[in-house]
Amino acid sequence: LGMQALQPHLLQTLGRIHDFRQVEQSVHLAQAAGLRNLNLDLMFGLPGQTMEDWLATLDAACSLSPTHLSCYGLIPEDGTPLKHDLDIGILTLPDVDEERAMYDAAITRLAKLGFEQYELSNFALPGHACRHNLGYWRQTPYLGLGASASSMLCTDDARYSYIRRTNPASLANYFRMVKERHYALREEEPVSP
Repeated sequence: LGMQALQPHLLQTLGRIHDFRQVEQSVHLAQAAGLRNLNLDLMFGLPGQTMEDWLATLDAACSLSPTHLSCYGLIPEDGTPLKHDLDIGILTLPDVDEERAMYDAAITRLAKLGFEQYELSNFALPGHACRHNLGYWRQTPYLGLGASASSMLCTDDARYSYIRRTNPASLANYFRMVKERHYALREEEPVSP
């Protein structure tokens, strides 16, 4: 579930339309439905975010008893309103040292709560690492279905073990590819061992 931050002003800066109360409700509904392995996505290095904000976000997330947390540093994407506001100086990002301190604080705080860091951005209680994430590192083949979905498939080519293919982003192009039963890929990349 995408929590991102505890503070309403930070969620608004990101263009999110939820608040923490809705995150709480969603978590409780998921748990009441029997889901026991639950991830929350969090973000640090946000415009206007302080270390106190970040620590409060971590504490609020942990209060919901997730088994997995993804803690992502913000990467402003071209073409987004957030990137535009950063480019023209309406918003500013925390400096690199502050962002690094937020990341380090997450590592320290989550370790004390029993979370193991198994990837740069991913922390899990023992036995709850995301199998999908681990599959990337272990080169487990996977099939992606849908527009913009990626697959990593075995190949007989002696030069590389796998090929990573990404479907077209456009729904029309994706549907055409499916109907005509041939790949009209947006991207294809060999993956060596």
